[in-house]
Amino acid sequence: MLMQGIDSYLQLRRTAGFQLRDTEALLKEFACFAAERGEIHIKADTAIAWAGRATSLNQRARRLNSLILFARYIRAEDADHQVPPSGVFAHPPCSRPLPHIFTPTQIAAILAKAKQLPPPGSLRPHTFYTLFGLVAACGLRISEALVLQIDDIRPDGLYIRETKFRKSRLVPLHPTTAKQLALYLDVSTRLKT
Repeated sequence: MLMQGIDSYLQLRRTAGFQLRDTEALLKEFACFAAERGEIHIKADTAIAWAGRATSLNQRARRLNSLILFARYIRAEDADHQVPPSGVFAHPPCSRPLPHIFTPTQIAAILAKAKQLPPPGSLRPHTFYTLFGLVAACGLRISEALVLQIDDIRPDGLYIRETKFRKSRLVPLHPTTAKQLALYLDVSTRLKT
């Protein structure tokens, strides 16, 4: 019974655009754990015991939170399912470092060092100079800049495919940035032939 509910839940969420690879594995693992106990409904105690088997606090919290979302879904169809309490395995406070914003002087120094990368006469210094310049000038994430292809360079800007949140966008280019990008493509063509 839990497996059927899991399948319908995953199908619904995937229709909404979620991939849920980890979630699928976790929920099916829970269903097997509950079945070993002879349970066909979600019980809060069983859910906490199952989540508590993870090796770290973060993993326990992630497991329980995945199960809580599923429990809310399946409880709408069958009130015999319990929704486990949240916060049992609280995440430790997030200590994300503050972002560093480079000054124009620091950016200029990075670009100057990039131009000096070895080996002399190779494409490498030009590539890093252009890569860091694009990131600085356009505000791209490094992951976005690294996957750019020739077809992504358009007259009206850079076409960024499948960004962090699986959306695509067009980033306008300043004329000086477009000129530098054209110079890089010219150098790249010359050095590859």
